[in-house]
Amino acid sequence: MVINKTDLKQLLKKNTVEIKFKKKDGSERVMNCTLISDVVPVYEKKTERVRPDNDNLLAVWDLDKEAFRSFKLDSVIDYKVLEEAYEL
Repeated sequence: MVINKTDLKQLLKKNTVEIKFKKKDGSERVMNCTLISDVVPVYEKKTERVRPDNDNLLAVWDLDKEAFRSFKLDSVIDYKVLEEAYEL
């Protein structure tokens, strides 16, 4: 499954999404995640190190582990919206 990073980020900013992807070790993982600003804590940078931007990598807030996690876009097997956020 090929997915556009920009489209997926927009989806995650408004919804809780279940993403199924293949890990580096070949096993499959299902992650419930989001980028909704009211849910994701403010990121505090701990070092001055700057990572190069990677168009194939996406960092998200893992709702089950309550931590930032990332995955490669080309490893995504499937995804579905679990809960939509509504603005008041």
